[in-house]
Amino acid sequence: MTDFLSKTKEIQHKIDSVTTITELYPLRLQINDLFQHQGSYLQYDQKLYKEASDLLINELLQKKKLLSKQGKFRFSNRQLLHRLCQKQAPRSRSTLKDSTNTIQSHVSPIRTYQCIKIVSETSITEQRLDHVVLKVVAPSTHISNISNCILFLNIKGPIYMSSVKNCFIISNSYQLRLHEVTNSVIDACIAKDDKRITIENCSKLLVNPCVQVDDFNWPNSSQSPNFKFKIVPSPLECNFKEGPIRDGLIVIDRLRDEAF
Repeated sequence: MTDFLSKTKEIQHKIDSVTTITELYPLRLQINDLFQHQGSYLQYDQKLYKEASDLLINELLQKKKLLSKQGKFRFSNRQLLHRLCQKQAPRSRSTLKDSTNTIQSHVSPIRTYQCIKIVSETSITEQRLDHVVLKVVAPSTHISNISNCILFLNIKGPIYMSSVKNCFIISNSYQLRLHEVTNSVIDACIAKDDKRITIENCSKLLVNPCVQVDDFNWPNSSQSPNFKFKIVPSPLECNFKEGPIRDGLIVIDRLRDEAF
């Protein structure tokens, strides 16, 4: 817990100190890594870590917005963030319920999701995303543990995705490999002549029929039951601007329902 609080304060200081929008992109990845390394803690502590990580992301986006307007930045949620990160003693069920209600009272009751764009000259890794529109331009990318997202991936080399569910994946790459991807739509453009994508331990995929699919779990010549070809109108990248989108939950659910 002490190490988590120390790293959280360090990221807070970096957010305060940056002077250009470009400097914010590495901080977004640091916040992801910070939460990822807390998996060994108790379930209640994990909730606190998640709340703290979400607040850091929100403040990072506020800083980005204010930098674009050359405004003055203030870390408005620092007091709440500090309280979320403090070590909690074991409590009874009733006490835990009261504390949870107190935390939720400080959070907006309207669910939002973020539209994030990353342009990088090096490989990008993104993890633990939920209800996010993610736009990536990079040489290669590895994306894992995400759900309910819309992805626009413009990648010169390979894309590797694992543990993905309920997503729209719109990609342009040299190679696309999917592992444990379920209930998702794949609209892929492959630069190789054979136009093949690879799937393994995947199920309930809709694939736009401009590519061929190699299913490692179905070596037979017959059609694999893990995917089917279907022309699905994909969301347009230009419709999603960077920043928070307040009706994001409705948008993604509607797109998925229309597809399936």
